[in-house]
Formats: sequence, C-alpha cells, structure tokens
Amino acid sequence: MALYSYVSLDSDGTEHKGRIEADSPRHVAEQLRQRAQYMVSAELGDGSGFASGSPMAMLQVVLGKLAPRQYLPVRTTDLVFFFRQMNLMLGAGYTVVQSLEVAAKVIQRRRLARAVQRMADAIPGGISFAQAMAAEKRIFSPLMVSLVESGEVSGQLDYVMIRIAENLQRRIDLRNQLVSAITYPAIVVIIAIGVIWFMMAKVIPKFAAFFAHRGKDLPEITRFLVSVSDVIVDHGPTIALVVGMTVFVILVSYTFEKGKLYLDIFMLSVPIIGPTMRIYAASQFGTVFSTLLQSGFTAMEGMKVMAGVMQNAYYRRALFAAADEILRGHSVANSLNRKHIPILMQHMAAVGERSGELDTAMAEIGRFYQGQLDARVKTMVALTGPVLTLVVGGVVGLVYIAMMIAVFRASTTI
Repeated sequence: MALYSYVSLDSDGTEHKGRIEADSPRHVAEQLRQRAQYMVSAELGDGSGFASGSPMAMLQVVLGKLAPRQYLPVRTTDLVFFFRQMNLMLGAGYTVVQSLEVAAKVIQRRRLARAVQRMADAIPGGISFAQAMAAEKRIFSPLMVSLVESGEVSGQLDYVMIRIAENLQRRIDLRNQLVSAITYPAIVVIIAIGVIWFMMAKVIPKFAAFFAHRGKDLPEITRFLVSVSDVIVDHGPTIALVVGMTVFVILVSYTFEKGKLYLDIFMLSVPIIGPTMRIYAASQFGTVFSTLLQSGFTAMEGMKVMAGVMQNAYYRRALFAAADEILRGHSVANSLNRKHIPILMQHMAAVGERSGELDTAMAEIGRFYQGQLDARVKTMVALTGPVLTLVVGGVVGLVYIAMMIAVFRASTTI
C-alpha cells in the first residue's frame, strides 16, 4: 500500500483534504465513499511534493517522527482541542468512528493520536465510546468517561463533548491565573532569601569582627542581628536539614489517604489559603455537578462522580457521605450541610430542588464562585507583590539601620 493525498467533497459540498493509505486511486475513492465523500483528486505522496517512498519523503517521515513534541505527555490543551473537534464533527453528522479516525490524523501529540486511533479501532469490535475511553485511563479521567457514557445513553454526545471541553478550558484558565499569581511572589521570595542569607552570613559577621577589634559596645538592635547571624553561620546546615526533612515528611504523608485528609483539613483552616480553596471547590462542584445533572445523572450518581474527581480529601469524603444521605432519602441541600461547604450553596440547592431546576441552580452557583475566585486571584496578584517587597525592604532596611547606628556610635566615641 502507498500513501495518497486526496481532495474530496461531502454531500454538503464541503471540501476535505487529507492523506490515506491505499493500493490505487480507485481504492482511495472506495474508502472515501464509505465516508460519504466524493473523490476529486488523489496524488501519490503526502502532499509535500515528494513521491511516496522517495528519499525526500522518507526523510520527512523520519524527521517528523523525531520531533520531540510528539512524545511529550498529553496536555489539557490537547484534550480541549480533541473534544472541540469531536463536537464539531459529531454535530456535522459524522459517526463516532469517523470522527475519531479524522481526529487521530489531525492531533499532533503522538500519545493522544495513538490512543484515539486505538479507540477508533476498538469501537467496531462491539464496545461503546465510553468503554474505549475507559481503556485509555492514563489520558481520560473517570469524569470524562462518565459524561461520555451519559451522552451516549441520552443521544447528546456532541453536547457532552463541548461541555467537557469548556470545563477543561476553565481549568486551564484557572491554572494560568494561579501560576501568574504565584510566579512573581516566588521570585521575590527566592531573591529575598538569598539577600538575607548573604547579609546574615557574610556582611554582618565582618561588621561584628570590625567592632569587636575596636573594642566598641554594639547597640542592642545590632547585637540582636549579630546573634541571629551567629546562629545562621554556626547552625545553617542543621537548620536547612531540618527544614528539608520537614518538607519531605509532609510530602510523603500527603501520599497516604489519612495524611492527605489531615493536611487538607489543616489547609482549609489557614487564613487566605483556606477561603480560596473553599471558593475553588465550590466553583468546581457547581460547574461540574450541573453538567452531570444536565447529562442525565441523578443527584446521588452525580454526587458520587463528583466525590471521585475532587482533589481535596476532605471534600471527597464529605461528598461520598452526602451521596449516602441522598440514598437514604435526604435532600441535596441537607446533605451539603457540612463544615467548609458554603451556606449559599446549600440555600441554592434548596431553591433548585423546590423549583425542579437543580441543574440550573448549580450552574449559577458555579458561575458565581468562579467570579469570586477570579476576583480573589486578581486581588492576590495585586497585593502579594507590594507586601513581599515591603517585607524584604523592611528586613534589608533593618540590617542597614542597625549597622549605621553602630557606625555612628563608634565614630562619636573616637
């Protein structure tokens, strides 16, 4: 078989271009007819101007396979592109298999393209789209699989595709906001630690030795800084080891369910960080839970799915317990009556249940808390930089003033 580049038209007159492996142009036409397309032209080769099998064509294939980007892990942006493309093709009347085959040829990330092609090959064997996705568990999350399964049952698979893409896009936007909020403060903190360490370990000891050689008494604030400097110089490696071990123990304990639960509960109680985590969880719950309800899930099923995808161990346990309460006959609003779950969410759930529009109420609460989160992140970005600058400037200024006081006192007693 050889590689052909083709141009075809579908029943709507839309032009399509692509590549296909076939024995002859007639074989190309037969394959295109199976896709409900009419072949306009077919040329031997990949459309680059080089014949298939020629040295230049082979070189292009080799260089394409050597491109490092193809072998990198699948990113969330790759999944957004995939689900948007699936929504477009399913909405245009393509079958799932046809959509997957086209997507596999267009996707540049090699791992995702291979996974999509495996799904396209597996579905004709008698499994569903959701089952094929579940087999690719390294790429597609259980939430995606559950939503696709509900879309297949309800016949709204194209709608589910765009909702998944929108949820993933919101996650990307939030991550970018958090990265932008953390990057500048992190750089300032690193520089501050370096400056403070240099002054404490190198500058202050030289000043202290100079004044000790002169036999001058140091002011109280200068003696305090000299004492801190002595501790850093004498016990710096020990302090660094203790801090490193503490961080290591925290990270290791976070890999265990009970340790993760205690740490997540602690973080929810920390000022600034805790309220931000609660707002983020409320936004995620409202947005995704409404999508599950609109896709045909019952409140109990949606609650269990949400519990499985929540990253915070406390909220995961709370939502599993809420699902059990719903099963026993409690309302969604009563099941959400728990610590660290906003009261507004409970009230909105009660309103949604009374009106029979719980999905709409949850979507509204998701949008509300998403707006709250955006505003909070912007405020943190605006305030964190100046606050850290003041702290660093204050420390450096304190060292400078302490040294200048000592110098002036020494000069006046000569």
